[in-house]
Amino acid sequence: MINLRNGDKSAELLAYPSGRNKFVRIEPDEPPHQGPLTPESLRETLQ
Repeated sequence: MINLRNGDKSAELLAYPSGRNKFVRIEPDEPPHQGPLTPESLRETLQ
């Protein structure tokens, strides 16, 4: 697991041996957003 933080925002990148990698984005006043970790979702998460 990699946990990234910037102020009140955070993201978790989860890597599993099975290859079913996931991300979770947490922003204030919004429910967490999660899904499969793909090149596109990684790009969106890091922006």
